Amino acid sequence: MFVSACLLRKHVQSFSIVKRYLDKIPILFSNHRFYVTTFKYPYLDTDMLNDEMEKENKEYENAIKTLNTLQSNAALITKIKKEDAGRRKQFQQNSLPEMEKLLARIDIEVSDLDKLNIIHISGTKGKGSVASFCESILRHSGLKTGFYSSPHMIEVRERIRLNGLPLEKTKFTHYFFECYNKLMDTANDHNGYMPGYFRFLTLMSFYVYLKEKLDAVIVEVGIGGSYDSTNIIRTPIVCGITMLELDHVAVLGDTIEQVANHKAGIMKSGRPTLALPQKYSDATNVFVQQANERNSTLQFVPTLDSYKNSNIVLGISGEHQTTNASLAMQLCRIWMLEKKDYLHQFHSTIHNDMHELLNTPVAENNQVINTFNPPTLFLQGLRHTKWAGRCEVVKRDNVSFYMDGAHTPGSIEACVKWVHSRINKDVDVSRDRIFRVLLFNINRSERDHIAILKSLSSIGFDYAMFCPNIIDSNPDNNSSDMQNYNTTLDNNFRMCERNKETWLTLQPLQSQDNISTVFPCLSSAVRWVCNGRDPEIQKPVDGGPEVPLKMAECEHIQIVVTGTLHLVGGLMKYLGPIYENSIDRP
Repeated sequence: MFVSACLLRKHVQSFSIVKRYLDKIPILFSNHRFYVTTFKYPYLDTDMLNDEMEKENKEYENAIKTLNTLQSNAALITKIKKEDAGRRKQFQQNSLPEMEKLLARIDIEVSDLDKLNIIHISGTKGKGSVASFCESILRHSGLKTGFYSSPHMIEVRERIRLNGLPLEKTKFTHYFFECYNKLMDTANDHNGYMPGYFRFLTLMSFYVYLKEKLDAVIVEVGIGGSYDSTNIIRTPIVCGITMLELDHVAVLGDTIEQVANHKAGIMKSGRPTLALPQKYSDATNVFVQQANERNSTLQFVPTLDSYKNSNIVLGISGEHQTTNASLAMQLCRIWMLEKKDYLHQFHSTIHNDMHELLNTPVAENNQVINTFNPPTLFLQGLRHTKWAGRCEVVKRDNVSFYMDGAHTPGSIEACVKWVHSRINKDVDVSRDRIFRVLLFNINRSERDHIAILKSLSSIGFDYAMFCPNIIDSNPDNNSSDMQNYNTTLDNNFRMCERNKETWLTLQPLQSQDNISTVFPCLSSAVRWVCNGRDPEIQKPVDGGPEVPLKMAECEHIQIVVTGTLHLVGGLMKYLGPIYENSIDRP
């Protein structure tokens, strides 16, 4: 079978399969793409290629289903939360010794992690954005990078990135079963113990990055810091701490001092720590105290507008990203300075490009670290950073989605500010011809849903939709990557009803008729609100809520989707090519 060779590496997971066949023919490869040629290939059998892709997908699906067996179920999560403080403390203190034993079971010594040249980042808000900026800066500087983050938006393999891209499916499956089988083979020697979901992925990420022989790895903390499984890292190159606020109070405590103690737990003796200036002075005081006790040099970062180069463009939208970008630049600066000899030995070109940076000393005695002239490669990294599901707009002819995975009061405030900066100027239609809708979910009972919904109400919505973080009501139609056994569907619906009732209390009494609905799943909500306006989105099923008159007669529908990254990820998955083709990035 002859196939015209106009092949682009758009779907990364298929690249290894395509390459297997294209290795037989003259084609040039680079790290991120292969170049287009114009003759015909007699060697590329599309039927065989499709069979290989189907096999790859099945093997990946098998890996994800096996991984999901390591999730804690809702009953166990509830039990742990009800444990007294002493039992929880004991559970936390056992975390890192257990992690060390698990590393040994997959043939990794803790000291091996020093080879990864890690930037370790904790915080409540923006740690993923800071990590993403760091990864992009280092990659655009010419380094081979790894980036471990959580949660994923659509597929688990997004959590373990190589050179900015999710781990290819074939590699994910291969490395997954190498780690899983090593742990299973040694389980009997450890009372049958297997790690939980997040801990396993942390182990696997270290295993992958050591095998791939990278220059630098950016590691985002899961929850807290002190007892997080990522804190098995003993000698990071530098640590970063983003903005703090109360979150995960059942685990981290209900005061900002308790939260700060957990976040500062990643500080290491003899290693520098950089932090964002904090909203709460109690957090700052804890940072200073912990830095002294742990013998870590602590400095805070300046505002972005204080740098010499004022032409700094960010690839992630939102005014709040400016402070995150400053932290990321300083973390990368410290990394470059700490690894100056390494760069000189193995990356002489980078060393030369960074000449000014590497010769601008850090004023270590200053509470606020000094600024520097950002190298061109740093600026390119910031400009080309992509971090899905954070302040993104999908613009269609008649419908626009404003997506942000904000889920704490502080991050919601930043989200609202971003929405206000975009929503009134994005379409050339008068406000009375726009129908504005909130699509929302928060399924953690400890989060302050009242404060969050109150902030969102300032946007001026005509309607509010609430739904659980599932795409389809039929479980068979939902991806294994997006399965969550940590909560029950009944609990999800209780949270949705609670959120709806709270929303109604925030609305004027005279306007509470037909302004809010709880939908059974995300797809039913999206299909109803789009109401056949977009040819690529299915029309709503019969029997849905009554369509308000303004919605039926409007020219454009604006939908703000927020409250949890899982909801935003579900929307991205449901929209599919619409998301990829219509995303309006900076």
